Amino acid sequence: MITYLYDGTFEGFLSAVFDIYSRKRFPDAIFSTSTYTPFLMEEKYEVVTDMLHAKRVMAGIEAKGSSTIMEKIYNVYLSEYPSMELLLLNYIRLILERGSQIEHDYRQPEVLKVKELNKQIHREVHRMHAFVRFQKTTDDLYYATVIPDFNVLPLIGEHFEKRYSDQHWMIFDTKRNYGIYYDQQTLMMVESDSEALRLNPDFKKEEKDYEGLWKNYFQSVNITERKNVKLHLRHMPKRYWKYLTEKQ
Repeated sequence: MITYLYDGTFEGFLSAVFDIYSRKRFPDAIFSTSTYTPFLMEEKYEVVTDMLHAKRVMAGIEAKGSSTIMEKIYNVYLSEYPSMELLLLNYIRLILERGSQIEHDYRQPEVLKVKELNKQIHREVHRMHAFVRFQKTTDDLYYATVIPDFNVLPLIGEHFEKRYSDQHWMIFDTKRNYGIYYDQQTLMMVESDSEALRLNPDFKKEEKDYEGLWKNYFQSVNITERKNVKLHLRHMPKRYWKYLTEKQ
């Protein structure tokens, strides 16, 4: 069994792809260091993340395919799909061998799965845009917690940076234990031990008043006779209710 082991970053994964092609030793498994379990009779290669190697792989994919295909690969990488690395490796092989025409060949299971996962990622991103709710802390930071199905924080930062460019804000993923933080100048990723992070922030007193006003407004505009539960759940799945003040 041939195994490649990388550091869990996207650049590390692309470095693994570079090493695989350089060695001409295609793997039975690719693991990040956080998910790796040793196997008996294993031939293991440990990948050193190399930005130049990663950029060469990206350039090759865009040359044979397109920037849109490269974006799909990144999105699927964030999906955390089981055996995602092997799926993407096989997809990249098809792109490098046959070019962008493979993108619509749904007879290839890898192409169909990448399309499906990419669609799910885009849906989750749009829902994060709609359902993230900020509360103002005592030190004037707008703070929100989320638990997205996929690791989409790297994909939503630009939207909130444009929308709230005049504010300090943070969105923290409690499932993956990291967040995105904006200080009115720079958008950055922060880990749970970062000084910029407030896991248990103190919210301003008026936040509770705003919550009460919003709940009252929501109740006043809600017409019971026109209630359509199925339609409501289609547009606002129940797993997102935890973000919404009116559902608390």
